[in-house]
Amino acid sequence: MERRLLLVFVLTFVVILLFQPILKKYLPQPSPATQNQAPAPSQPAPAPAQMQVSQPTPEGATEKTATKRADSESQTVIESDLYRITFTNRGAQAASWVLKKFDDDHGKPLDW
Repeated sequence: MERRLLLVFVLTFVVILLFQPILKKYLPQPSPATQNQAPAPSQPAPAPAQMQVSQPTPEGATEKTATKRADSESQTVIESDLYRITFTNRGAQAASWVLKKFDDDHGKPLDW
């Protein structure tokens, strides 16, 4: 049993080593320019205003960079016979998930 396991491990390792040149030949490789563009952890990320948009715009059209922001946080509730989910517009998060068919330790519907 141990010999078979060792044999499987060795054969797997050999197959991986033999397929490396084939994978390098047929799989697309990232260009060196994109590998060098990754920011180092010690450098701060560029501000969103400094990023360039590479999408072409039609002639005569102006590019808008305004973002939409709500004045205050609001909640939206979606409810069915099985669940009740409360979403908030702050970070597009689900604030509460209530599973109506499942009870917690206190006999109330399960709330995540």
